[in-house]
Amino acid sequence: MKDQIAEAMKAAMKAGDKVRTSVLRMILSDIKNAELAGHEAMDAVVAFGRRIEKSIEEYRRLGKDDEVAKLEAEHAIAAEFLPARLSDAELEKAVDQAIADENLASMKDFGRGMKAVMGALGAQADGKRVQAILKQKLVGR
Repeated sequence: MKDQIAEAMKAAMKAGDKVRTSVLRMILSDIKNAELAGHEAMDAVVAFGRRIEKSIEEYRRLGKDDEVAKLEAEHAIAAEFLPARLSDAELEKAVDQAIADENLASMKDFGRGMKAVMGALGAQADGKRVQAILKQKLVGR
């Protein structure tokens, strides 16, 4: 992954694409820091994507459309290297599986359920979507 991002950055530099070069340089920096801390490169890329997503939400809430557009362009670049996200149907299936496997009975078991689902799916799952689906399923129990 690191080599793939480095090659993409070199191509962006040759093409004169300053935004792409900047984003890829930031991702490579995060990967280097993550590796020094003993983490995987993919974890750094996922964390970078999540930081941008949170910033987009915040700027959207503040009504700063110019910043939102800029960050969405950056996120699109980072998304090329992120694992594909699962659909709601796939997430629901994983939540149902975790409920059965972990024998979750009520909202008291919510934390255990989140840990099971996110542990199984990792970066493929959006935590907020998993949280909403799990809450919906456990509230009725």
